[in-house]
Amino acid sequence: MVEKKDGIKTESSAEKTEDNEKAIAYKQNKQLQWIFFLMIGVALILLIVPYITVHFFNTFEYGKLEFQKTKLGDLVFYSTKFPVMSLTGAVVRDYAVNFRNDPRGLDYIPVNVLNNTIQFVREGNKFSPVYITLNPYMKMCEDSVISMAGLSKFLGDSGLTIKSAYSDETYAKNNNATFRWCDSSQFDTVIVITDGKETSITEIDPHCYKIQFKDCEILQASEKFQLKILGDYAETLKR
Repeated sequence: MVEKKDGIKTESSAEKTEDNEKAIAYKQNKQLQWIFFLMIGVALILLIVPYITVHFFNTFEYGKLEFQKTKLGDLVFYSTKFPVMSLTGAVVRDYAVNFRNDPRGLDYIPVNVLNNTIQFVREGNKFSPVYITLNPYMKMCEDSVISMAGLSKFLGDSGLTIKSAYSDETYAKNNNATFRWCDSSQFDTVIVITDGKETSITEIDPHCYKIQFKDCEILQASEKFQLKILGDYAETLKR
């Protein structure tokens, strides 16, 4: 309703109130729209950022295998998965392995093996036992147990029969244990674990490998050995 005052048309208080209410409602609708779009944006960020982080920043290829970096509490793992095949070439199952060290950070460890491949003794359609031979006088480190447990599990899960032994014959005899060295058996694979002046992997005799570590780099050395086996295996899958 428009009122006349001194010949001038003016809006009534009711019309002013209505206009104010419309302006407030329009402003609220705009705010709700912004909130709505903001919520959608936040939701997309929450969904997309983890995907990008996992699939672009935390994944990488190493040795023909794809690795993913994951964090569990304070622990960081580098995981990969590959198909396990039987001696006949059939895929049996998938196998996942987790490393504590970034594979790319272990390139400093030299690997000197015949034909650049780690091979295990085979008898017909099965592999001979693999002896993990410890130097009983080597330095014990914080990661010694986890390193040997991880190596044994990895080899065992790969279908190999794992046995423990010592590299010192007298020590083994006195402790009612098994002695195994490179020349003590021609029908087994022997993996010697010892400390030394450098961290390295060397084939010291056919099917006899020495994993040597310095400064308690036993976990790094054992994981490098596993990575070498995985790399060789992945190479055969690519053929």
